[in-house]
Amino acid sequence: MSDSNKITGRPALGQGLLAATLMAASVCGSAHAGVLQADILKTKVGALTQRFNGKVGFCARDGAQLICSKGERAFPMQSVMKLLVAVAVMDRVDQGQLGLNDNVVVRSADGSVCVQPILDRVPPSGAYRTSIDALLTSMVVDSDCAAADLLLARLGGPEAVRALLARKDLTGLRLDRDERHLQTEIDGLEWRSAFVEPAVLKRAEAAVPGARRQAAFDAYLKDPRDTASPAAMTLLLQRLSDGRLLSAASTDHLLSVMTQTRTGSARLKAGLRGGWRLAHKTGTGGAYGGVFSAVNDVGVLTAPDGGKVMVAAFVSKTRVSVAGQERLIAALARAVVDSYTPQAEAIRP
Repeated sequence: MSDSNKITGRPALGQGLLAATLMAASVCGSAHAGVLQADILKTKVGALTQRFNGKVGFCARDGAQLICSKGERAFPMQSVMKLLVAVAVMDRVDQGQLGLNDNVVVRSADGSVCVQPILDRVPPSGAYRTSIDALLTSMVVDSDCAAADLLLARLGGPEAVRALLARKDLTGLRLDRDERHLQTEIDGLEWRSAFVEPAVLKRAEAAVPGARRQAAFDAYLKDPRDTASPAAMTLLLQRLSDGRLLSAASTDHLLSVMTQTRTGSARLKAGLRGGWRLAHKTGTGGAYGGVFSAVNDVGVLTAPDGGKVMVAAFVSKTRVSVAGQERLIAALARAVVDSYTPQAEAIRP
């Protein structure tokens, strides 16, 4: 088996005191939780990823163990980056530097790119007054790019998120650009304020020479910026779920918002059986020349017995349709569900 298709299963945080600490925290936090059957899951994930024509990264983490395929590889996050922004916002709330009810004024000039329903509420030549919490909810639930860029600016830019990740000792996660700059650079453009008008942006995109557009797209697929590894993402989710990333109130609030996510219903959510619940964030990139850049879904899966499994699925550099990529992610989620043994069965002699 080549390294590109290698499936690994190992202790979630390596060896020694750190691994023991995590395992103890997991046991204390989920006393009645079941476990993943690692051998079964590795076999299922291997079968799914090896026959897929594209780059796939996947990890499932249940606190005591980590099962991955290409778990340490970097993948384009696309809108999964909004989860990092949300964590940074809630961290500022914990520090008393932001309040969820703080007022925010949104104007047409605050427009970004892609999906941005918050702008539908802005009257012509006017402004819309909202709150930090409403922006965070729109950013996570609807993947609103304008909301994400507004919050990122309020935090102090991407460097503020990177500082948070460093402070929390979370490596393998990079946020380098806001949505405005990332998406236009992928198209071979540099962001200009005039691009807040969708028609202007569309004309500019159409005027980019094909060779430059292809070069920009190819460069994006190789760029280490704005990427995450599945292993690193599941570690962030584990610490969030365990209450070791944010305060209890902020943890509950963010996970609650993530359960309301409306995007990606055919991905992780489609692979769940009755009684399983999901708090998640999706990411979807564009395509050029028939090649798709990213179809992702990451989240916390909660089993009927209360056990939690952190899952990160990243798909990139493939000609398979979005629907086909989503079916793969759903199948990976189903593999997790089918490999999970409830606590009562796990301890049966």
